[in-house]
Amino acid sequence: MIRNKFLELGEYVAAGLYEEPKRGLFYRKALGIRRFYENCPLAPYTGKPLYPSGWWGHELSVFPNYFDGIRINLSDLKKRDEDLASLLADDFCKYSSKVPYPHTVGGSMYNHSMPHYERVLGEGLLSYSERIEKIEDADGVISLAEN
Repeated sequence: MIRNKFLELGEYVAAGLYEEPKRGLFYRKALGIRRFYENCPLAPYTGKPLYPSGWWGHELSVFPNYFDGIRINLSDLKKRDEDLASLLADDFCKYSSKVPYPHTVGGSMYNHSMPHYERVLGEGLLSYSERIEKIEDADGVISLAEN
């Protein structure tokens, strides 16, 4: 199983990406990040006021990242397993943001957003809860070959 091959390499994010391969992209990324934090070693305490202080996972090929959720170092992974690197590239490196330039406030939507002020004034902030609850959970099963 693909997940187990990534676990053997100590690549917890990548293992999580293939734990439920028929789920949607965002679910799989979230599961990968969860598996990382469940399994990663604790960073050494450096005496700074915040812990952890800095990044300690440089030996990993796939790791959480604030900008796009996960970062993938394919060249590093290729050195350890070319087939897994190719699979990961085919499945996860083909996506990119399609946000039109005028809407790329604060880094192409990665951690900032702009409220729809007219809607807030007209409908109030609580209208967002109703809108969110009406959104269909589109994380259905996608067709992939069994892993």
